[in-house]
Amino acid sequence: MAFFDAPQTVFAPLRPFRQIASALGALADTPFARRQRLIAARIAAFRSLSDEELAQMGLTRDAIVPYVFRTTRRGAQGRG
Repeated sequence: MAFFDAPQTVFAPLRPFRQIASALGALADTPFARRQRLIAARIAAFRSLSDEELAQMGLTRDAIVPYVFRTTRRGAQGRG
């Protein structure tokens, strides 16, 4: 298999199309998608903690997902 490393100038003409696609994607963002990203980020944050840190919070690794779903309510994305 060949490896091809193109300079960035080759793809520079595509930059406006990428920006337009990004803007359209932001317009199509739904509350469900935003909530899903929030939940995924919170789960990742808890999973990055050590077992000792989780224990101080009264959590175990197998209880992270239920805890996040229990504490992430509609309209309370900034809290919890």
